Amino acid sequence: MKVALLLPGQIREAKETFPYLKGRILDRFKPDVFISTWSPSETIKNSLHAETHYLTDTLSTDTLASLYSPVTIKMDKFESPGISRIVDKAWSFESYGPQTGEINPVSVFLMWYKIRQSFLLLEEHENLTGERYDYIIKGRMDIKIHNDIPLDPNLKTICIPPGFDWKGGVNDIFAWGGREAMEHYSKLYEMMEEYIFSGVYFHPETLLKHHILNSEFNLSRPMVKVSLRGKRVWEIESTGERMDKKNYEYIQSKGNIWDT
Repeated sequence: MKVALLLPGQIREAKETFPYLKGRILDRFKPDVFISTWSPSETIKNSLHAETHYLTDTLSTDTLASLYSPVTIKMDKFESPGISRIVDKAWSFESYGPQTGEINPVSVFLMWYKIRQSFLLLEEHENLTGERYDYIIKGRMDIKIHNDIPLDPNLKTICIPPGFDWKGGVNDIFAWGGREAMEHYSKLYEMMEEYIFSGVYFHPETLLKHHILNSEFNLSRPMVKVSLRGKRVWEIESTGERMDKKNYEYIQSKGNIWDT
């Protein structure tokens, strides 16, 4: 089975979390890795949520590349004109959200921009090689995974661990599933404006739940314990709601499906 790991976002805390990602993902699944991150920048910190602005990158990009051996690594300059346009657009939606400091519109838009970009890097590689991935894991570089990840053999299922289901939504920290399911997951970035204008509450977890609910894909909530900056995600705002649409597509057996 051909597995890919997407690592979008900032490099913060990557040194401390690498052993957890290595043990639970890299060593077990031997995935091809695609990284979409940022060039070193102090300016980007000013765009972040107050809870995270103090964090620093704990690995250089060279060390990051050495540890993960990515197929592709893409680095954007936060100060570039293209990113500035995304930042300006994000602020224009501030009034559609809570306006309490609970979320930062820029963080939300840039998070999903990076998720989508990492998938597009994977797609570029597929086009070059002529081979498609069977399974995709979307992680991030500041999480710790504390137990094994069960791969759902139904490729029409998006798996998201319980916890951090703010505003009755679905957490956006960690996800995995079949290639088509995760392609849909990544396309939330392209649908955000339409969803917000249609009346979906501007909150990342709310938007993600709407995105999955209004698709052909199932949602599973396996008990994978993930921590983020010392917080036990599975214990906080945890509903673990499942959406089973009876939609199935199984990977063609090539011996043991779980052999990677």
